[in-house]
Amino acid sequence: MLKISLYQPKDKDAWDSFVITAKNGTFLHQRNFMDYHAHKFEDFSLIIRNEKEQVLAILPANRVENQIYSHAGLTYGGLLLQKGEKLANIILYWQQLLSFLAENGKETLFYKTVPFHYHQELSLEEQYIFFLLQAEIYRTDTSFVIDNQQFSEFNYRRQRSIKKALKQQPTIAEGDFGLYWEKILVPNLQARFGVNPVHSLEEILLLKSRFPTSIFQYNLFLNQQIAAGVTIFKTATTAHAQYISTNELGKATGAVDYLFDFLIKTAFKDMRYFSFGIANEAQGKKMNWGLAEWKESFSPQVFPQHFYKIDTQKAHLLTTTLNV
Repeated sequence: MLKISLYQPKDKDAWDSFVITAKNGTFLHQRNFMDYHAHKFEDFSLIIRNEKEQVLAILPANRVENQIYSHAGLTYGGLLLQKGEKLANIILYWQQLLSFLAENGKETLFYKTVPFHYHQELSLEEQYIFFLLQAEIYRTDTSFVIDNQQFSEFNYRRQRSIKKALKQQPTIAEGDFGLYWEKILVPNLQARFGVNPVHSLEEILLLKSRFPTSIFQYNLFLNQQIAAGVTIFKTATTAHAQYISTNELGKATGAVDYLFDFLIKTAFKDMRYFSFGIANEAQGKKMNWGLAEWKESFSPQVFPQHFYKIDTQKAHLLTTTLNV
């Protein structure tokens, strides 16, 4: 017998312990990350337990009226599962989960998948389940990701740019978020798009204090002047470039290319994957081709991330499958 309940603060330790061992969980799913902006969302995270009160699966989520999002404050949400979980059990979890939502007046689940390169153990069962549910893919983003088990070399233009930067005798230092935010990242985003970073300086420093081995800042200097920076979110499988930015000095000298050469081949060379993130705009329907071309010049592969719209009233379609 399964029991589904809303997450409560008293569940924090059980939640975080499950995330750490889940086959498709990352530090973004831990409550110390999710809750840094809890005031912006009405949490509707769910926990699935068995009769012994053991956690079997969790869904990071928030509520907007009668719709559920997994999770609007995260790059990826996902139903997190135990390693080695059986397909029949996962179908049952989804059947029970959707039934619970429907019984509580929640009509639609907007679901962000966890991209494959973050999985500690590949978890693709939901693709079959969503087929059974007749779920609608309403968005697909494309992440540019280097698989270090298949990586060869950057293209000729990137190699030439790296050599150009090398002549300037750049130095790279880790740690100064404030300098990067104030001198490069915020001014660039304001000038180009009129927006601020998703994370304010105060928020990124808070998250760094909570996850000191998962969040890093690397800055490149030319003649003691900052010229470029990259913020890295590191999971068990992937080093992801969260923020990438440079100034006019950096653009003229190939600073960003040199910095990525260091990150990929030195700082995070032992990671399975290195992610440049997406180049999508307009909810995935448009591509920033200039940005995509630059990312592709590092010889990555394209990893899709699907977003699904799921009708909670269709849980019976899974019941039919389980009863066959």
